[in-house]
Amino acid sequence: MSKVTARWVPKLLSKEQKRERVRVSKELLSRYKAEEDFLDRIVTGDETWFHYFEPESKTQSKQWKICDEPVLIKVSRRIRGKRMATVFGIGKELYTSTSFMSRQP
Repeated sequence: MSKVTARWVPKLLSKEQKRERVRVSKELLSRYKAEEDFLDRIVTGDETWFHYFEPESKTQSKQWKICDEPVLIKVSRRIRGKRMATVFGIGKELYTSTSFMSRQP
């Protein structure tokens, strides 16, 4: 017997959701083959949360130590907040959102 970890998947989809994704993918592929400018009319987007911190500066964290003492260790500080960045594209054009949404941790 051995210890194993579970396989990570981004989302658990039902059979119906999987069928719908396959159907939509086939439809998009057939439209791509039939319409020359099809990809130029697709709008796509993505979003991500990023965390930010307010670290203590090197000068602020300096402490006196005797030469024989072990090296000082500084534990990272807690997250200060979150922001969401979004990116959208239409055809060959790329647009980014600078109006970030925020949410406290």
